[in-house]
Amino acid sequence: LDAVVAAVAERGGGPVVTHSDAVAAAQWLYLATGTEGIDAVSLCGHKLGGPVNSGALVLRHDVDLVALMPGGGQERGRRGGTLDVAACVGLAAAIRCVEAERRSGHERVRALQGRLRAALSQLPGARVTAAAALSVPGTVHVTFAGLASDELLFLLDQDGVCASAAASCSSGASVSSHVLAAMGVAPERARGSLRLSMGHETSDDDVDAVIAAVTRAVERLERESGSRR
Repeated sequence: LDAVVAAVAERGGGPVVTHSDAVAAAQWLYLATGTEGIDAVSLCGHKLGGPVNSGALVLRHDVDLVALMPGGGQERGRRGGTLDVAACVGLAAAIRCVEAERRSGHERVRALQGRLRAALSQLPGARVTAAAALSVPGTVHVTFAGLASDELLFLLDQDGVCASAAASCSSGASVSSHVLAAMGVAPERARGSLRLSMGHETSDDDVDAVIAAVTRAVERLERESGSRR
């Protein structure tokens, strides 16, 4: 990170402010050390079990930002307008709960992740993405050779399972993930992507239900694909 910041500063001829989008990481990682050296960190309440539409931008003391919405002294003069006190309190409570249960919750969900990965990897044409890499425990990504994500997601939705084919910020994209392409995943395999997310409230029964639903969907698509050949 230091090398990147130095290169950008040299190119631009001025100081560089670094920002980390920690919305998806906050419930799993200890941000005090995970974002060391970062100038600004974004958090989102609903990802932590807090109120929807609550969030925080955590800044280093020496970072000076132009006010997003000038006109008042709220939020240290950076965003004018009446504060949603209930949302602020709810976000703080959610952060405290996550911190108190981080270790035990992390270990429990990591075990669920391992069980889900192991089961899905046994399905026809399945390959767990970055299975040996360091990752947060709440996400499982798998690709299925020869299957289409939209068909798989449709069947899962019919079975009561909410899933995605890509990152939440790229929902609706009609092309394969550029991240998977950069990782060397072949386009025909990337088109059969499936992303499943878990949280601290995810249970063993939830994982069992997802395994059963994905198995049914994949087997059905395999049968239909075979009949079209």
